[in-house]
Amino acid sequence: PTVNLKDLDFLQSNNKLVLGADRKQTLLAQLQTDTRFLETIGVMDYSLLLGVHWRDRTHSAKPTTETQKKRARDGLLRVGSLMQRRREQTHTSEFQQDDGGWCSLATEDGVDVSGKEIYFLGIIDYLQYYNTRKRAETFVKSCKYKTETISAVPPGLYARRFCAFMASIIE
Repeated sequence: PTVNLKDLDFLQSNNKLVLGADRKQTLLAQLQTDTRFLETIGVMDYSLLLGVHWRDRTHSAKPTTETQKKRARDGLLRVGSLMQRRREQTHTSEFQQDDGGWCSLATEDGVDVSGKEIYFLGIIDYLQYYNTRKRAETFVKSCKYKTETISAVPPGLYARRFCAFMASIIE
């Protein structure tokens, strides 16, 4: 299914990105690095674009061959639509290691295996500078609303809020 969700929709549906503790830390560290850069150049009002590919779960997720058992011990077990494909060596980013994205994790018999989703993500809409017009918008809106609820905030606050939200939706 094709669904477009905004952050509040995502929260209300109780969705989470299931990455595991190590990948969560890796992703959050990268997001903090990226948002610090955006802060230094005075940018705010960006978003995270998240694409989710739901894999075919008709194949068994349990390792059956010795090769699959070795892959399960070494990291992710490829199942379903990915079982027959080799990892492409052209990807240079850790965030593209699972067929161009990052697989969710599931635990079976105490082993982390590929989950049912592949995540593709990136920061988008990063062209809005915190200029005089945005400063005026912050001033006017903060007279009526709490600062936490408005989007036109200084880049440092925007970055912290963005990273805190991301930390809250990743397991």
